[in-house]
Amino acid sequence: MALFKQRKGKDEKIASDTTENNGDWSTGNTHVKHGKYYAKARKVQFAMKRGLIGCDPDKSRVVTVN
Repeated sequence: MALFKQRKGKDEKIASDTTENNGDWSTGNTHVKHGKYYAKARKVQFAMKRGLIGCDPDKSRVVTVN
């Protein structure tokens, strides 16, 4: 997972982390300032004895920090 700040032009990547088995993740205290932020997950797949598992890419809703 990665945390991005929306900007004009290319958005700024603020932090990233891997998820736990239950989907939880945390970047710790990033000291973000006012702005609009969102999280993005990339597609991940890996092979297990029971077959191929993973997750699809996704993007969170945008959150405004005042």
